[in-house]
Amino acid sequence: MSNNLTESKETEVKLLSVFAENKPGVLAKATQALAEAQVSILWFKIIDGAGDKYGIIRFLVDHTQEGIAALKNSGFAIATSPILAVVADDNPGSLSKLTAALYEGKVDIRNGSGYYLNRRVVLIIETQQMEAARTILNQLGYKILTSAEIKALSNKKCS
Repeated sequence: MSNNLTESKETEVKLLSVFAENKPGVLAKATQALAEAQVSILWFKIIDGAGDKYGIIRFLVDHTQEGIAALKNSGFAIATSPILAVVADDNPGSLSKLTAALYEGKVDIRNGSGYYLNRRVVLIIETQQMEAARTILNQLGYKILTSAEIKALSNKKCS
């Protein structure tokens, strides 16, 4: 658990958003660019855009800056979004407890998803109330991963 309520830019976890035409081969090109840069993809999501002509591919990667450079060098437009990567137990009611606490703290979850890791769940949470969410989750004892811990995930050093 972080002792600092404010995460520095060096420890902040970010998602990469790739703006791309919705056509065959685009995902392959993006993932190949990341692979060639030795960037591991820990999570991804595809979001349909307006009229299905364009979409957004979102990635959580182990090396953010290298991922940005690789995707830009392959011609993709990139944006980043700060997120909270929250480790939670994989049991009934875990997500309910977390979301209820954020609701009571008046924290709006803009986007959320998760993935399974070592018998635990990593929840990807986007909110405009990052500090309030971080405070609430820290008070409840949730582990909020730093960018260094995200990097370690690809090396299987984080538990």
